[in-house]
Amino acid sequence: MRHTILLILGWVFVVLGVLGLALPLLQGILFLAVGLYLLSFEQPWVRRQRAEMERRFPKAAEKLNQGESKARDLYRRVTGRDPEEGGGGRRR
Repeated sequence: MRHTILLILGWVFVVLGVLGLALPLLQGILFLAVGLYLLSFEQPWVRRQRAEMERRFPKAAEKLNQGESKARDLYRRVTGRDPEEGGGGRRR
């Protein structure tokens, strides 16, 4: 169940992020950051891609880190535990 919820939420945020890049009402980068963070718990390829992006684009990595703190809060609300407790794999 947890796996499914994280995947659905992750992809919803990624789609909103892509829409937000074109629409002025949505914070595209922020939604992408939250979506990628949530997906990184379940998808190894997302962890690899994100690490590569952070290396190549350090300023964008700062934005992702801001979104990551919001995603941590969302993760706590959905699962009832801290992301660092394990069971989902960290990206680092």
